[in-house]
Amino acid sequence: MTLNLRNRGVSRLVLALVLVGSGSSVRGQDAGDVKKIKELEARLKLAEKENELLKKEIELLKKDNEQLKATKTGEKESGKKSLSDLLTDGKILAGGYRFTTSDAAGEMTLTITERNKNTFKANVALIPRAKEGKPPVDYSVEGEITGTQISFKSVGTAVKVTFSLSQKSNAVEGNFSTSNGGKGTVGLKIPK
Repeated sequence: MTLNLRNRGVSRLVLALVLVGSGSSVRGQDAGDVKKIKELEARLKLAEKENELLKKEIELLKKDNEQLKATKTGEKESGKKSLSDLLTDGKILAGGYRFTTSDAAGEMTLTITERNKNTFKANVALIPRAKEGKPPVDYSVEGEITGTQISFKSVGTAVKVTFSLSQKSNAVEGNFSTSNGGKGTVGLKIPK
């Protein structure tokens, strides 16, 4: 039996009136009747507590439901894809690089050539600034995507290059280092 909170006060009042109005008869009742009354009072208190707990549970479920709805709506509205979803076969990320250990800088592209779950193979093309008078450099890399992080290393080159980049909105930015002591920064835009 579920009791409404408004009925709780009424139930106690009725019980009190019955007990007060028949005070003399209660005194004359046998121990079995008194035991039944106490048992009913205990059941009433238990039912009231259960009712309170159920109300709290309902409120918590309502809040959970609202949060789930908000999360689903937010996901649909944002339309955001994970970094792994954005970096598909044939995707070309373009931007620039700058060495922090020298004055060298230029344009850079990363072309995804193969994807397998969270790993990938790609080609890196570096086009130094014209004033540097150096030829473009092209090499293969292998890497991994973990959440909003992307890391990759050169493959088959004399000087090994390691990149570690993080997603920043519609770009990846981060650092690179070379096996001969060079260090620098990279910023590449992710096309839609």
